[in-house]
Amino acid sequence: MGHASARLGRALAASLALALLGCAAESEAPTESAAPPPLPDGYGQVFVLREPQELYSARDVTVSVNGARLGTLASGTYLSASLPAGAKTLTAALFLSRASRSFVLEPGKAVYITLGMEPAGLPPPSGALLTPAPGTAGPQDLFAIDFVDARTATAAMARLKRAQ
Repeated sequence: MGHASARLGRALAASLALALLGCAAESEAPTESAAPPPLPDGYGQVFVLREPQELYSARDVTVSVNGARLGTLASGTYLSASLPAGAKTLTAALFLSRASRSFVLEPGKAVYITLGMEPAGLPPPSGALLTPAPGTAGPQDLFAIDFVDARTATAAMARLKRAQ
């Protein structure tokens, strides 16, 4: 009787382990309910990503579009917003430093934007946009605001956390 109950116990333990592994595997796979809801007519989707970086990692960057605050991005986070289609200006701000980039959001489409930061005084990264603060001769900080394709953005968002 001892061997039979030991075998039964091992079989139950193995079944439980397989069941738990199955649950874990299912939770990693995207589900239909995880898909974003459809956009309202005349709206597009904006995604702003901030890759993890040590430089200014303790500082959140405020992101706005056409003057309306979308949220803040910590290092290694992203945010998204459904916005009415049309001409847009995205602004990234940290303390007194600001940089802006204009784009057109088309109805039913998505725009993917990456935001990076470089210390003042160093050469800007390729494609960086320099915006001087009002009343100054040059930029106080350098922000890199770049557009990326959906595939690149999706791969990056898999590594990032959604901004709170």
